[in-house]
Amino acid sequence: MELKIDKLTLDDPAFKIIDDRVVQQVEQTQGTLLSLLEKKYQFPKYMNKAQAAKYMNVSYNTMMQKYVPNGLKLIIVDGVVRISQDECDRFMEEYQK
Repeated sequence: MELKIDKLTLDDPAFKIIDDRVVQQVEQTQGTLLSLLEKKYQFPKYMNKAQAAKYMNVSYNTMMQKYVPNGLKLIIVDGVVRISQDECDRFMEEYQK
C-alpha cells in the first residue's frame, strides 16, 4: 500500500485546532520577545544607580544594600557611578536557582 499526497491544505476543519494553537504560540513568543527588547532598549547600556535598580525591578535601597555587597559590580570614573545592563543580567543569572 502506498500513500501519496500531492497537495495538502490546512483549510480542512480538522486542522483548525492545530492552526489555532500554532498562531497562539507564535503570538505568545512574539509578545515575550517584544517585552525583552523593550526592556533592553528602554534603558541606556550604562545606567546610573536609580536606572539600574528600576531595570532590575528592585528598590534603590535593596540594590545598594544587598546586591552591591553581594557582587554587583559598579563602574566608577571620577566619582560618576554607572552599572552596565550586562552586569545586571550577569548578577541576576548568577543567583538564579
